[in-house]
This record gives sequence, C-alpha cells and structure tokens, in this order.
Amino acid sequence: MSRARELAGFATATNPIQDLNVGVVTAISFSGDGSSLTGIDATSIKDGDGTVRAQANTSGVVVTGILTATSLEGDGSALTGLPAGLGTAVAATGDGANVYYTNQVLDVGSNLSIDVPATAVVAYTQYPEVAVSSGIDLTIADGDDFVADILGIGTTGAPQLLAGGGGRVRADNFVAKDGFNAPTFANGVNVTGIVTATTSVQVSSGGTFGSNGASAAVYYGDGSNLTGMANTSDVSTSTLNVIGVSTLGGGSTMSDSVVSYWGTSGDLQLYHNGSHSYVQNSTGWLILKSDNAQIVDGDAGDVHANFNHDGAVELFYDGSKKFETTTSGATITGAGICTSLSVGPGIVQEDYHSYGTALTGTYNHDVVTHGMVLDSTVAASASFVINLRGDGSTTFNSLMNVGQTTVLTVYSVSSNASYYLTDFQIDGSSITEKWNGGSAPSAGTASGTDVYTFNIMKTADATFTVFATFSNFCLLYTSPSPRDVEESRMPSSS
Repeated sequence: MSRARELAGFATATNPIQDLNVGVVTAISFSGDGSSLTGIDATSIKDGDGTVRAQANTSGVVVTGILTATSLEGDGSALTGLPAGLGTAVAATGDGANVYYTNQVLDVGSNLSIDVPATAVVAYTQYPEVAVSSGIDLTIADGDDFVADILGIGTTGAPQLLAGGGGRVRADNFVAKDGFNAPTFANGVNVTGIVTATTSVQVSSGGTFGSNGASAAVYYGDGSNLTGMANTSDVSTSTLNVIGVSTLGGGSTMSDSVVSYWGTSGDLQLYHNGSHSYVQNSTGWLILKSDNAQIVDGDAGDVHANFNHDGAVELFYDGSKKFETTTSGATITGAGICTSLSVGPGIVQEDYHSYGTALTGTYNHDVVTHGMVLDSTVAASASFVINLRGDGSTTFNSLMNVGQTTVLTVYSVSSNASYYLTDFQIDGSSITEKWNGGSAPSAGTASGTDVYTFNIMKTADATFTVFATFSNFCLLYTSPSPRDVEESRMPSSS
C-alpha cells in the first residue's frame, strides 16, 4: 500500500496513533491551530542530535548553550537573575552601548584572567564593587583596561556617573601583572584612610617613605588637602617651607646640635649641643615679654629669680631670697661680697640689730640676718662673750675671702662696771685681739653705753687678725658729783 493511501487511511482511522506509525510524514503546512493534536511537544526546540536547546515553561524560555542574536529589543532594565560575572566590552556610544548599574558585588573566588578583545581594549563589569578573595589573583592581561562600575555607568549614551555611586575594589594585595614589581597608578592615588607600608613608598625623585620614617626631596602642593597626619614622628625632610600658621598638637623634637633659625637672616638661633642649651641673638635686643616671670630650678623646683610686674626683682640662693630691688634701691639679705664698690653722692647705710635682752653668757651674733651692728638696749646682767658667725648653719669664715676686711660694732648698755665683754669669738673659736691701748678691758662702765669695735681681717682660711677698741659714753651731768673727784676705774682708751 502506498504512503499516500496510509495517510488517507489515517484521516479516517479510529485509532490514529496506531495508523500514524507508518513512517515519516512531511507536510508543507498544517491547517487548524493544532489544538486537537496530541502526542506532540511543541514547547521545545531540539538540535540535530535531539538535544533540547530551548525549553518553554510557565516562567519563560530556558536556553541551553549559546544564544546568538543579531539584536536585542528593550533596554534590559527588566532583566533579573543575571549571573555573576564579567560583561563584554562595549562601545562608548550607540545603540546597545549601555551597561546598567547593579548594586551587587562581583566576588572573585578563584584565579581569574581577563583578556579583552583587541577590538575593544576595555572590559566593563555590571558590578560596582569587585571583591578578590584572599590568595586569589585577578589578572588583567596584555595591559588592557578593566573598569568596574565603581561610580555607576549611565544608562543612556556615553558612560555617565550615577547619583549615589561609589564602590570599592577590595583585595588583600595588589601586584603588577609580572608578579614581581609593584603596581603603578599613572594618575595618582587618593587615600582617605591610613597608608601602611612595610618597606617604602616612592613619593618623588630621591624621596621614600621607609620603616624608620619618611623623607622626600620635593613635596608638591601646599598640603592643604592632607588629612590624617596627627602623628608626624616618622616624617623627616631636608627642607620644609610652611606658609601660614603651623599647629603642632604633639610637640616638636629636634636632635642635638640641630639649630632652629628665626628671622630672615637667621639672627635668632635656638639649639641644644648635647650638654647645654642656647638662645643666641645676633642683632638688636633679645626681649622677653611677660607681666610676671620666674626662673625655677629644673630638679628641686627652687626659685632662682622672680620678675614681678610693676614690682621687685628678686634673686634667690638655694630657694632663699638674698636680693630684692625696692623703690629706693635694693635690699641684700646676708653678707655682700664685692671685689670693688663705687659709691656716688649720698650716704652708705647699714641696719642695726636691736637686741632687747640683757647680754649674758655667750651671745651668737648671726650676720646673715642681723648684719654687722649690734645694739643691746638692755643693761648687761653679767659679763658676756660674743661669738660672730654667719648663722646656725653658715660659718662666718665662708662669708669672707682671704684678704678681705669687715667691721663689727657692738653697743652695750652698762649699769654695772663689773659686767663687760670677756671674750670675742669667730665661729666658736676665741680670737686674740689687738686692743687699742695694748690691753683688753677688765671692766665696764657703771652707767652709759659701752662701745666695742672689731676690725676683722681674714689672712688665711679660718684665720683672722682683729683690731679692737673700747669706748664708753656716759650720761651728761649738770652738777658736780662725788664721782668727779674719784679716779676712773676704767683703763685709758687713749
């Protein structure tokens, strides 16, 4: 039976499935919409080997293999579920040139090499951020450009920046494609955080940032955009020019013998040579301005000098004030030692020490506090000894140099001739005086004031020659007295 008869028979067969199984049916066209056809899979497209390459389902069409199309309709904005990966090179302008922004991260978890076609030279990704896993290499071959959508690329025309963009390329390290040299960035690097380098960073010709600090032969710009430089302890430079105000929050350290020059010609110099500190001025006055000033010992904290506003200048020895200026001159506390002294018109004065207790026993006269004039205003109650010293902790010997002289004057009220000075001492040692008249006094005066004068000459260490005189000044009598006819009991003062 011919195939035509079999096909004709199929048309009236009650069992079409059985009658159809007679070979291949070829038809130029079908009539009807095929809704009555059964046993035919119209949802798939197969290749010559019978493999399904396109499969329709309720969600759309699934393509297995490569889909090649001469053009695509629409802008792709409605596409979802795009796989993570790299896009192809695109032209800067024209239809189909748009790369659309997606807020996802391109994770590179295994070694990936990108070799852009020679016709494009630039590869773009749809991702704003590229994250390279630890120990993974992302290699851009042949010197091509790889552009992650870091700031977002516009959706129309030439690539544009999208508002709110700003992504990151994140990696544990960056190396040059040869695996040896450091990467270079022709247009510079903008850093908003901290730059950490284990070896060095080349900043200019002849300059490096190293592990022990930083140096540069040349800096460019005024530094107004530099931030995050709170710690400059490891920054060094041969020349630093600052225009404007420089604020140092953590102090400034300069090595020994490094001079800080001030002024156009460096007239003022500040430096420390390792042993001493210097402030050196070569022109004009060196003027220090302050309402009040004080110089203090750096170890013990004792005051060396005070300079009071509209007041006194005070000088101290071991924390004890020894000199003070006053409205009328100056006050010296203790003994003043001068190699020479010139006094102009006027008078030279010395305060006396008024002693309101009767002299008896050994009286220690402290010249540091009481000077060289003693006025005993109460009549002596017994014979007495005068010991001349600096004070309780200072010897008189330490206050004088060999070859110097001084004078001690003692005024003693006397009401009993039996009471007088029996011994004169310096620093507790008795002195053999040379008395005017050849002998020491053996009695005082019954009334009046006895005056002792000691001219002291230091001839060697703790060795003194003392020239002494004794005089009495009695009360003035207005009428004769029986005493007038009596012979004086006092030795002659002549």
